[in-house]
Amino acid sequence: MFFTLSTLYVKALALPDAESELKEPVDISFPKPLVGFEEHDAYAMIFDPYQDKESVIGLLSDDVSDIYLDVMRGLLLYKQGDYTEAV
Repeated sequence: MFFTLSTLYVKALALPDAESELKEPVDISFPKPLVGFEEHDAYAMIFDPYQDKESVIGLLSDDVSDIYLDVMRGLLLYKQGDYTEAV
């Protein structure tokens, strides 16, 4: 099935609001993936081009690692049976 990014956003906005309370902290002590973009790792971005004059440096490897940790946390919660918090 083919989805465009805008379709994905519309479907995400249609998700119900969920309040959750963690009973105990989830152990996410697994190693972060080693992602190597070498010389292509750093990028510059401007948060608000109308206000900001200076760019900020970001790292692709850090962004990918953050996504990985978020997904793994959800999968661990799902595996533990906490379906509401996993979503």
